[in-house]
Order: sequence, then C-alpha cells, then structure tokens
Amino acid sequence: MKNIPSIKVLRERMHDPTRPISGMNKLEVDCAVYITKFFLYTPLKPMQVMFLWFILQIVSCIIIAHGGYWYIVGGVLLYQLSAILDNVDGQMARFYGEQSVLAMYVDQIYHWINYPLLFLALGYAADVMWLGIANAVIFVYTKLFVFNPSIYNLKNEHVESVLKGIYWSPRKEGQKTTLMKIYDLFRLNLLLNVLFFGVLFNIVVITLYIYLMVFVGEFFRKFLYTISQFRKVDKELYGNKK
Repeated sequence: MKNIPSIKVLRERMHDPTRPISGMNKLEVDCAVYITKFFLYTPLKPMQVMFLWFILQIVSCIIIAHGGYWYIVGGVLLYQLSAILDNVDGQMARFYGEQSVLAMYVDQIYHWINYPLLFLALGYAADVMWLGIANAVIFVYTKLFVFNPSIYNLKNEHVESVLKGIYWSPRKEGQKTTLMKIYDLFRLNLLLNVLFFGVLFNIVVITLYIYLMVFVGEFFRKFLYTISQFRKVDKELYGNKK
C-alpha cells in the first residue's frame, strides 16, 4: 500500500502561489484534492487522468447533442464536473514531480478541441447550429490572435510582460483582477457558471448569444491591447515612433 499523505499535507504540497484562485475555482481545486488522493492509490499517471477528462467531455458533448432539456443539463453538468479532473492531473504531476511542457501542450490541445465541440453540440441541440459555429470560430480566433514570440525567435523580458498582460491586464502575482473575476463567471470549465444556469433555466439560445458577445469582446480586447502595447515595445527595441 502506498504511503499517501493526508488531505491537509497534499493541499499544502500542491499549492501553487503564482496561480490566483478564488470563488468556485477554489471549490474545484479543493474538491480535486480528494479525488487526487484516490488516484494516487492507483497506477494511473497524470497524462492518463488528463485523457480521462478529455474523453468525459467528449461524451458530455454527445449527450448534449442528443437534444432535450435533461440531456442538455446533464451533459453540461458532466462537462463541468469532469473539469475537476483537469485540476487532478496537475496536482498528481506536482506530487510525482512530473511536470512537463508536453503535458501543458496536450492539455491546451484538449481544451482547443472540447471548447468548440461544446458550442457545436449546444447549437445543434438548440437548432441554432450557426450560433454554435459562430461561438466556436470566435473562440479559436481569439486564441490564434495572441502573439507567439517563439515563432519569430524573439526573446525580450518586456515582450513577455506584455504577453502576460494581454490575458488579464497587469496584476500582482497570485491575485485576480476584477476582469479575471468577471470572466470566471463565463469560464466553460468552472462549476455553476453562466452556461450552466443558462441551460438550467432553459434559455440555451440566449446563453449562446451572451457567450458570442463575450468572446467577440474578448477578441477585440486582446487584439487592440496587443497592438497598443507592441507599439511601445517597437519603440523600445527599434526606436519606432509610430
């Protein structure tokens, strides 16, 4: 039998001071510790747990696409509950000392697949497929329009600080800005978010419109913020006054 520490010890060992956690996000992380302890007794590895939540979310999208009130509510609830495992794989990786860039990359790919798939399933179930497609497309483009300096072999501390600000605006490490707290209400993986209550109260179409507006706003915020900040970077690096 493995010698697994207590929940209190695990929580302290797995705490990441650089990651701001509050509200329902904190509830998810706290719940994840108990599930993590269970998985630590099994032969499963972090990447396998990651694949598990990936499959569960795909299954939830299939359930949603079946249509009908209870299928949609149950599917969305399963989608969000399975996201707790997204915390579990990270906690297991920190416990085993197996953090890796590959795992972060795979995690990101899984999200890129499942987030658009969720909106496509909701659009199909609510008979507004164009709205599901619109949400999926805007979500993907919002991700793509974030500058990746590695593509251009550009290394600069100021550029890196700008990139961090693109997401949530300047903040102290380990703390959430007001913008982050508001956006938490719309995070697809977060328990009891706007999406969940939207399907619970049977206003799926209105909820999809709301998310489309949020994604469009986020797209322009990131795009315009990037342009304005990189003008300053150009001046620093190249003396560009434009």
